[in-house]
Amino acid sequence: MSGILLGGNSTLSPNPALKAYALDFETSNWSSSASGVTMSVPAATHGKTPPFVLAVYQKTESNSYTTSWGAYTDVYWAAEINAAGDVTLTAGAAFAGRLVLV
Repeated sequence: MSGILLGGNSTLSPNPALKAYALDFETSNWSSSASGVTMSVPAATHGKTPPFVLAVYQKTESNSYTTSWGAYTDVYWAAEINAAGDVTLTAGAAFAGRLVLV
């Protein structure tokens, strides 16, 4: 599991906090919990401080990504962001996907 900063360049966007962070994850990156499965991404890893926008995408069979909420999804997830910016995702079952922070 490794994340990258996306967009911008050092001339136009010298502040990494202004760039998007993307993390591709697999089912093996989730840990079992009392409420299903969880995955944590510390602020030290993604480099962002709240407030920021969070999006989660589900990986499809064709290795593309689709939004993982709405009327046509088969995964349920919830996100918690603490004051330090640490992100914890919780889901009923593990799924492969992408986390994006902007």
